[in-house]
Amino acid sequence: MRTPAEVPDVYLKDYFVTFDAFSSACTLELVDTETNETVYNQVIPAGSTSCLLPSTLKGRYLMRFVFENVVYWGYIDL
Repeated sequence: MRTPAEVPDVYLKDYFVTFDAFSSACTLELVDTETNETVYNQVIPAGSTSCLLPSTLKGRYLMRFVFENVVYWGYIDL
């Protein structure tokens, strides 16, 4: 029997993103909410707990953590 996925806690301070360590690698994607265009992506290795976003990004974005079988998402303002 499978258990429900546990939603990670994600925090943003300026352009520094922190999150719970993931047991597998994923891709972090930022999607512009006005154009629906993916404007940034970065591979997050398993065990990582943070990443730094480019300071050139400004506006509202959909942030997605894309794993093989699940996607976690939420909105951020930069």
